[in-house]
Amino acid sequence: MSRPGPGVPQSPQSVPQPAAPSATAGSVAGTRAQGSARRWLLATGALVVVAAGLGFAVGRDARVVEEDVSCLSAQGTISCELEDGWTVSVPRDVAWTDRRGDFHQGGRPTCLPPTGIGLEGPVRVWWVAVDEQGVGRQVVMVAC
Repeated sequence: MSRPGPGVPQSPQSVPQPAAPSATAGSVAGTRAQGSARRWLLATGALVVVAAGLGFAVGRDARVVEEDVSCLSAQGTISCELEDGWTVSVPRDVAWTDRRGDFHQGGRPTCLPPTGIGLEGPVRVWWVAVDEQGVGRQVVMVAC
């Protein structure tokens, strides 16, 4: 039998067909994807465990101190003197409870209005040391 010339279509039996993917090739690609996902999941899990451990190690010695203090409250600032003589600034958007015991997520405490006329108090504050030597202090909550 002779071959058809150029431009003449070949019969379906003579057209080369692409090879079907073998079961081995598909399973290898699937195994690689599963292995990659498994490694990613293990790495993420390890990162979460390390982050939790570091958070615990850093925060385990953090101590929240509660004190009744007097504060000076002005238009742009609120400051309180702690029992040991430290003067701390109170954020104007601090968590606080009012006289009825209702919790407020933030905002200026009503017992510390921006009058600037003198000491307000007594006011209960909770503060934490913000560095290892206890040099910095941050008020984290106020109770009116």
